[in-house]
Amino acid sequence: MTPASQKRITPPSPRVFVVDDDPLVCKLICGVLEDAGYSCEAFSCAQAFLDALDISAAGCVLLDNRMPNITGPELQSILIERGCRLPIIFLSGEVDVRTAVNVLQRGAVDLIEKPCEPCVLIESVQRAVARDAAQRAEELELDDLRKRRSEMTPREIEVADLLAIGNSNRQTALALGLSERTVEIHRGRIMSKMRCDSIVNFGVQWLKLQSALKSTGDQKIAY
Repeated sequence: MTPASQKRITPPSPRVFVVDDDPLVCKLICGVLEDAGYSCEAFSCAQAFLDALDISAAGCVLLDNRMPNITGPELQSILIERGCRLPIIFLSGEVDVRTAVNVLQRGAVDLIEKPCEPCVLIESVQRAVARDAAQRAEELELDDLRKRRSEMTPREIEVADLLAIGNSNRQTALALGLSERTVEIHRGRIMSKMRCDSIVNFGVQWLKLQSALKSTGDQKIAY
């Protein structure tokens, strides 16, 4: 069974969270984006946004660079620490090069100078929402692959590691001290548990999963 035939999960509807201490700016931005079909929610300060934050929310954040108490870059740091992956678009009346480089290096989608043309704002939000949707789709796929891997025995994982990098049944059998017939049996079970209809599809999915596990240090999974 290929990934395309998996049961589809309806993703959450995206929202645009506008954080700016100027109520007029919030009103104007929300008006432009709502006219473009987006659902918006405005906050007058960073703390108000943090108090209402749901890190599972989908969409993006439009964030004023300079705000009292908690600045835009400071809020970005807090969101990163909390594990919130909502893409951020910074809004700034004065673009400081050092700040711009810093927030973009830390993952911001864009930094827009105020005032800006509605089309510029909408295009930036489109990119941010698209990035968020792509990230969520990838996370769902990886979560599903992790669950499939957790159903496998330690021996099946050893066999899978070798098959995924192009080893034949014979090569895998020699490497693990098994018979080719035993490897064939393991291979059939692996393909069934991973729901893959070809060794090529299995290899792509397995290596993608191994890369994700390596990056998170989560290679040891309970069986």
